[in-house]
Amino acid sequence: MRVFRSFYSNNGEVDETLQKVIDNDRETTFQEDLDIVKEVQRGLNSRGYKPGPLMLNPDGGINNELPIYKLHEWLRAAVD
Repeated sequence: MRVFRSFYSNNGEVDETLQKVIDNDRETTFQEDLDIVKEVQRGLNSRGYKPGPLMLNPDGGINNELPIYKLHEWLRAAVD
């Protein structure tokens, strides 16, 4: 599996602070997410998996998957 992550900075330079953020992300957040994604991918191949609707709330809030919906919308438009 190959994963690409991007971090943006002024002039594309990686200073000490940004390097700490990158290292912390790779060692904690990303590593935790990777384990979860691997498990979810295994579950998606199950015959028992049935996709459900996204939770969409135009007003925003924590329990909202509107950003995921918009991303899917942009991807479909780009592919079309």
